[in-house]
Amino acid sequence: MKKGKRDVPLSLSVKAIICLCIAAIALSGAAVTFSYVTFRSILVRNYESSMEMFASMLIGQRNKLNQKQIEDFCKEMSEKGNVSAVYIYEVKSGDTFMAYGCDESTYSNWLEHYQGKKEKKVTDKKLLVSRVSKEYGMGVFIEMSMKVIDQQLLHFAIMLITVIMEVTVLLVVFSWNLVKKHVVNPILMMNSATKSFLSHSNEDAEAKMTGLVIETNDEIQILWESIMQMEDRIQKYIGNITEMTIHAEKIKMELNIASRIQASMLPIPLAANIKQKIKLYAVMHSAKEVAGDFYDYFMIDKNHLGIIVADVSGKSIPAALFMMVTKTALKNNLLYYKEVVKAVDVANKQLCEGNNENMFVTAFIAIIDIDSGEMSYCNAGHTRTVLASESGEIFWFKERQGIILGAFDEANYRECYYQLKKRNYLYIYTDGVTEACDKHGEFFGESRLGDSLKASYKKGRSLEESIMALELDVKCFSEDDNQADDITVLGVELI
Repeated sequence: MKKGKRDVPLSLSVKAIICLCIAAIALSGAAVTFSYVTFRSILVRNYESSMEMFASMLIGQRNKLNQKQIEDFCKEMSEKGNVSAVYIYEVKSGDTFMAYGCDESTYSNWLEHYQGKKEKKVTDKKLLVSRVSKEYGMGVFIEMSMKVIDQQLLHFAIMLITVIMEVTVLLVVFSWNLVKKHVVNPILMMNSATKSFLSHSNEDAEAKMTGLVIETNDEIQILWESIMQMEDRIQKYIGNITEMTIHAEKIKMELNIASRIQASMLPIPLAANIKQKIKLYAVMHSAKEVAGDFYDYFMIDKNHLGIIVADVSGKSIPAALFMMVTKTALKNNLLYYKEVVKAVDVANKQLCEGNNENMFVTAFIAIIDIDSGEMSYCNAGHTRTVLASESGEIFWFKERQGIILGAFDEANYRECYYQLKKRNYLYIYTDGVTEACDKHGEFFGESRLGDSLKASYKKGRSLEESIMALELDVKCFSEDDNQADDITVLGVELI
């Protein structure tokens, strides 16, 4: 998505000034409009009252003044700008007594509008007043131009706008200082303190925040108190995270050390004269930093080779610790008793003793005569051993699996025998191979394991190459998904 050009944000001060100006303009406009309308109404009423008084005076002085005197009086009023036309008539006969600044047609229009029912009429250009006296039998129409009123309204409007603008400017300045003091400045100080805290997160920044006091007695103060509470929680959270990170790094370092220690416990290569009689190749991949699987091989005497492949329940540190105990118990007993069943039976009793966590081990233990190829072995709940023969077929050991180690101290174990032949590949593995899952949750299984080993043997691959091919097949099957269990494979070939 293409990002548009970012607009430059307005500061809070500019926004506050704009809002104050808009509010001031709106209030000023309302005040000017209201004052103008009110003043115009008052002005019109005053002129109406003056014209009504003038009309009453004309009617009252009708018999005292002659026509020439009335005309002079009307002319004087006209020159003052108060009257533009006067029409005096007899009510009964409708005869014209005097017409000043108008004619009969104007009189007819006036009569049409009034017909003796209305005493005044205001238009955009004229102000017309009618007065009828039954006592004197006279009627008067007086007309005044609105230009006089408009000129006065214009002067009033100019004066009003000037005054309101001055007052508005003063109010805006006062309001801005008030807003700046109680709103803008506190927010800017809070912004500066929080920025310092976010950019440094050290004691200086913390001191700057805690040293800032905002007492506006309103929502701004409540906001700052909430920010201070949040800052305190963040500091505590950062402290906890720091401690957890240090602890996690320490654990990680200890696990790395444990992993190296565990790697150092893997068996050392056999002597050159032994390698001329038997070939061994093993791989082990742990699901965690340290493994619960293990394998070991060692010479019991000059002709007999001891082999152990085991899988401890659980994972990580507990499994690794129990693995070391199991490895030591099995190896020591094989070296001491030189018999598979006796060594397994004693090791099982040792593992059951004090096993309060109810951990257990599956294991394949064997002793191979490297000269004759005779193998005595015991399967203690472990996966089935598989052999690729010279015929190119896969042979699965069908003996009944024994009881797991460390679960029952009275368990009985059975010793089995098999005659290894040259060019036969013997594979001992843990369930991490057959129980590797793909994204659909399907296991790799014994069938795919057998197919992989069979294909390698038919292609003439060496023992090492066949195990490497199996690793690749398992990895491709699981599609590099997170490894769920430790994987261990040990291959044996009699030369």
